Amino acid sequence: MCTIVIHGTQARDESWWIVKRPGGFLDALAQGMRQGGKEADVWMIDERPIADFAPPPSPPDGEPFEHIDGHFRWSGEFGHEARMRDGKRLARYLESLSQIHPSEPINVIAHGHGCNLVKIATHYVQPGTLLGRAVFLGAPYCEIVDGDQPFPYRLSAQSLSRDVAGAAPVLNVYSQEDVVQVDWTDCFPDQDQPGEDWEHRLTTLYNAHRVDPDPYASYAYDNVELPTRLGAGPHVHLAMHGPTTGLLTGFWLARWPEMTGGDCMRNFGIESISDPNSG
Repeated sequence: MCTIVIHGTQARDESWWIVKRPGGFLDALAQGMRQGGKEADVWMIDERPIADFAPPPSPPDGEPFEHIDGHFRWSGEFGHEARMRDGKRLARYLESLSQIHPSEPINVIAHGHGCNLVKIATHYVQPGTLLGRAVFLGAPYCEIVDGDQPFPYRLSAQSLSRDVAGAAPVLNVYSQEDVVQVDWTDCFPDQDQPGEDWEHRLTTLYNAHRVDPDPYASYAYDNVELPTRLGAGPHVHLAMHGPTTGLLTGFWLARWPEMTGGDCMRNFGIESISDPNSG
């Protein structure tokens, strides 16, 4: 397996998703994998650090992608247009990893709107690219209420690994105290310029959810509420990529499909996040 991490909005210059430090997200993620009985494969491919490989250039007719020593990085910009563009670039990146080791499934962990990039990429990745499972942390599930396309970031679950017993290939972790996920997230601000009634017009344009309301894809999710005792605020959104979620995520990836996200929480006795450490 190969497991990669996709950052969220305005996080392209942060390090939690790319640097493994003691007590951070990537460190806890690797610990969770090992405790689940699997080798830690965080940013590894063919049992080597992904930085050892220079991803092949994207095809001439495809969207070029940006990377740091092989680690995918997107613009982190607000707005639907940027997310669509970078979601297609993520698809090209996933294809380039697949060229390195075609038989090695690629798991994808994402935070915030990085999750929507993953959903976009599932529609544009070329056949033959072997994707594994996905983990979404604090994903804003956008539903357009004023338009003909109610779910602009629709997951194509068929692109992910499936289990004969029907185990959900996507772990969706969220907190009710995460105000960024629902209350502060934007969906189509590039279509609705700020003005006196900007906030009102934006809230009538879309709804954001903690669980994907799309009936076409809802079967693909293992939804897990992770209670927090931090008090509602943006710090909870950061805690979604902290060590607690890292441990839970790694263990779930290692034990899928035999254990659900709820089973994994009970295994560690996790009742809530109390550490605001963002990893």
